[in-house]
Amino acid sequence: MSFTVSDYRDLLRLLAEHPEWREELRRTLFSEDFLVLPQIVRELVEAQKRTDEQIRELVKAQRQTEARVDELTQRLDALTQRVEELAEAQKRTEQRVEELAEAQKRT
Repeated sequence: MSFTVSDYRDLLRLLAEHPEWREELRRTLFSEDFLVLPQIVRELVEAQKRTDEQIRELVKAQRQTEARVDELTQRLDALTQRVEELAEAQKRTEQRVEELAEAQKRT
């Protein structure tokens, strides 16, 4: 028995008239792996949405971290400058103490 164009058109008409038959036909024609693909794709879309949101949160956190590091760098630079100034002042103080010690020896 061969399947003709007329049979095909009859099949399409019957499926249009009885949409409940479509699922049974799908299960007959396709493997279970193929039938679960739409659900897998939906799950992947949802997972991608969650990943996108996590990436947005990470980008925001990274920007905050960079801002904080910039602030700390500026504070460290200011602190370094102050330490250098204090070291110079200490050298001057040590030099004056030496000069005072020499003057005291002379007197």
